[in-house]
Amino acid sequence: QGKETIVFDNFGVDIINLDVSTNAFSLLGTIAIMNDDPVFGDLFFGSISLGIPEVLPSPLMASVGFGKMSTYKYWFTDVSVPLPTPIPVVPGFNITTLYGGVQNRVQSTQSDQQLLDRVAGVIAPGADIPFVPDDTQGLLFRAGVAFANPKEEVLNGEMMLTIAFNPSGGFQSINFMGQAFMMVKRIERNGNNVKKVWGDLSVNYDHSQKVFDAGINAGIIIPNTLTGGLNVTLHVDENDWYFWLN
Repeated sequence: QGKETIVFDNFGVDIINLDVSTNAFSLLGTIAIMNDDPVFGDLFFGSISLGIPEVLPSPLMASVGFGKMSTYKYWFTDVSVPLPTPIPVVPGFNITTLYGGVQNRVQSTQSDQQLLDRVAGVIAPGADIPFVPDDTQGLLFRAGVAFANPKEEVLNGEMMLTIAFNPSGGFQSINFMGQAFMMVKRIERNGNNVKKVWGDLSVNYDHSQKVFDAGINAGIIIPNTLTGGLNVTLHVDENDWYFWLN
């Protein structure tokens, strides 16, 4: 009768998340290394968000990922850099953070809100990899800014422009989106019982489908006193159009 033996094959770690918070700084990070993964193939991805409240007006964020599927390679990178000295545009409106990103052969898995959070250098603890490989996507460029009044609770927000191309290099789509808040600081937006006025805008043109979409949402919350909202939607394609106000 033969003897059964146990042989060590290998040891692997797919994703490591880092979450450190002290009075002086906060640090969030993710490192992912995958081999023969059914979704990502061979992948390296790293992301970090560093906040130093006494030095930086918002977190410094940088991410990079590159990988290979059986028939193509893909990559992703983005960075958000807070400005030590804000850039004044008009009185009461300063650019506080610059954002840029480039990706190829990947599809974003982020919501519009998560993308705008990245403009301000914010990523959630233990956040997922912000994309999946997709060989139907070509180059995509993102540029954004975070802005604020010198008194942040008066006005603060983010905006982003995205231009996408198909794998053959042809123009595919263009998108602009942004959000603004008043009566609340950026870090307090999602707090309980916080008074705030906010609005967001999204405008998208899909050249491949010849579809134009635009939307505006606005709201006000004054705890125990007033709550209200407004939604405007516009859609135009080759066969139909509609305008919705709610």
